[in-house]
Amino acid sequence: LITSPEKNLVQIVSLAIKAGIKMVQYRCKDLPDKEKIIEAKELATLCKKQNVLFIINDRIDFLLATDADGIHLGQDDIPLEIARNLIGTDRLIGKSTQDINQIQKAAKDGIDYIGIGPVFPSKNKPLKKAIGLDVLIKASRETNLPCFAIGGIKISNIDKVLTTGIKRIAIIDAIMKATDPSLETNKLLKKLL
Repeated sequence: LITSPEKNLVQIVSLAIKAGIKMVQYRCKDLPDKEKIIEAKELATLCKKQNVLFIINDRIDFLLATDADGIHLGQDDIPLEIARNLIGTDRLIGKSTQDINQIQKAAKDGIDYIGIGPVFPSKNKPLKKAIGLDVLIKASRETNLPCFAIGGIKISNIDKVLTTGIKRIAIIDAIMKATDPSLETNKLLKKLL
């Protein structure tokens, strides 16, 4: 689950965790840092209590402040070697990728996992063109890295994603904006079993 700014953020994440989510990435571009760090700390505490991996998007300072399990970096974020030096070898580093060249580079660089997308058009990445399913098919054949499909994935199109060989998904709106986050999480997780 990747978070988006919501008034009842902690409650939504809590419901998703109770429904079976095993990894939460805190992602917030909108709030002032003071508010973001409060949210991140609340989520870190919740995740630790529930034995769920907690990842911070982009911000190493937030990772250190919350003792998160890892960081997720975009293509234009801090270089991997600097991130690794700052956070050590015990924490995870994930990387966003959009094509097979970026995927191969991430594997060569020693990234722990990758996000691939946006697979479908996504409101969270409006300037990024949807990559479709072909990149997922290639990735499932060409890398041993744990791969998460991301971008516009919901119950109505998850089956298409799973036909590619990729068995992990990163969800934002389908859960964060759901009327019943617990029910939506259950539906999505059943598809992954």
